Amino acid sequence: MLVIGSLQPWSPTFLWLFGGDGRPRGVLFHMGHLEYLTIRDLDADGVPEIIIEGIHNASNGLSLISLHADQLEPFHEEGAPVSNSAAGESASSWNPEAQPCDFHMIIPMIPGLSEVEGRPNLGVKRELSFLPAHDGWYNTEVDINVLIGARNTSDYILTVNPRGEAVGIYANAPLAERARYWLSEGLTDIDFASAEVMEKWIRMARTTDTIRLDWKSDGETSR
Repeated sequence: MLVIGSLQPWSPTFLWLFGGDGRPRGVLFHMGHLEYLTIRDLDADGVPEIIIEGIHNASNGLSLISLHADQLEPFHEEGAPVSNSAAGESASSWNPEAQPCDFHMIIPMIPGLSEVEGRPNLGVKRELSFLPAHDGWYNTEVDINVLIGARNTSDYILTVNPRGEAVGIYANAPLAERARYWLSEGLTDIDFASAEVMEKWIRMARTTDTIRLDWKSDGETSR
């Protein structure tokens, strides 16, 4: 059983894995509330991944995480982390900035958008979709919200492959309409619905094989 717990109203969040006896077996630590959790075999290897989505505090963006149960830090009864290594490293070797995973994709806030819309960070829709790709693989579809106020649709939809790589993004109609309004009113000279801006934005995302809690975008692209 998997359980997410947050220190409300603050950002530290934990994912716990419990065994069949009800005892905790592993834990993951994250800075930013984790809003969505599911199990899915993304790469058709017969071993399901734990898929998590939530807020990434340091970048004012989103976290998309894929990992296996055996990558979680073993849980210690007294709450202190213990080694996850067969080599028998000490508990003090645990590093929250080096928690292993299949991938941790960080999608930062779009530069310039908060000055126009006033929203300080990206929002999630609290659900993910999984699209058949090739060879039994599934791509993950991430709904991203940037506009203030409740709506039935998300603002951007990002597609990510099982390696944590962006393979496509588009803006939904309400965001495109708002972007045209901002331009027409002279509120910005950036078309936040254009393919050029979206491509540059997603190239700013970072994907690593460890949980990166402190990463902040400097506006540079990854390629």
